[in-house]
Amino acid sequence: MSVLPDILLTVAISLSAGALGALAIRLWERPGGAPMSRPRQSTLFSLAADDEILIAVASLAPSGTIARDDVLAVAELASIIYSSDARPRVTPGGAVQDSIGRRTEFCIGDPRSNPRMAAHLSRYLPGVTFSPPSPPAPPSPARNSNALAAVGAAAASSSGSAAGSADSDGAGSPDGTSVQSIIPPRPPRESRVIAVSLPGGREGRRLRGEKGDGADKGNREFAGRPGEHEFALLARIAAGPNRRPLFILAGQTATANLAAAYYLRSRAEELDLEFSNKPSFCLILRVEAATVYGHELVEREADISAAVVPPSH
Repeated sequence: MSVLPDILLTVAISLSAGALGALAIRLWERPGGAPMSRPRQSTLFSLAADDEILIAVASLAPSGTIARDDVLAVAELASIIYSSDARPRVTPGGAVQDSIGRRTEFCIGDPRSNPRMAAHLSRYLPGVTFSPPSPPAPPSPARNSNALAAVGAAAASSSGSAAGSADSDGAGSPDGTSVQSIIPPRPPRESRVIAVSLPGGREGRRLRGEKGDGADKGNREFAGRPGEHEFALLARIAAGPNRRPLFILAGQTATANLAAAYYLRSRAEELDLEFSNKPSFCLILRVEAATVYGHELVEREADISAAVVPPSH
């Protein structure tokens, strides 16, 4: 994973966010110079001019560096903030001591790399966990014995013509084990698993699937393979006395974090229309073939808003 030192991070965020903010303002101006009305995303994000908006970003231990795609995710969010004439304040999640609801907040990263994210999930989405993938099973002793026998058989017959015939038939040992079996298959790349279950008292509600598969369940798991398909959690939580929203962008990888930020920015009007009467929502997003298409091939996988615990204040 590529990373940037903190000093480069600051420069990159400043330049990227400033450029994107300026571009957004230019795009929203009419040819005659009269400004267009603000888009509906201002309602979704509850932003106001001169607000200072918190972006709590993940950092990689022990160096404290920031993943490149997380920097780009910050730039996506900064463009949203600048479009409303507000100001972003970017801070590592582990260094933030700020209450919820006093101002709009964007929190980026999984619970391992962002302690503030871990606290948010524990408080508002206690049924959501990020778990490491199951380790691959160790090879059985019988398989190891067959592999060693294959090596011995191949070595013993390497000087004779019969060895070539055996190899071509795929039978390099007396028991028919192929010599190729001594090379273990490459294990599939796995990312962390997002597991979702409904918290106590909400068992009557369901987690809705988005692909017509009838996946209305009380428990679901989303296991990704980096570069093939990855998942991210995108949530808005209205909490605190002022009810200013907290946005959670928690991906299985930094690329998934970036995809969630891109989705939030590019689908802002759609999300505003859909959830205008709901102070909180929570979605699972799926990123397809990121190594080929980047972060922009992202779609909604499931609506897990039922897993949100309504804030008590």
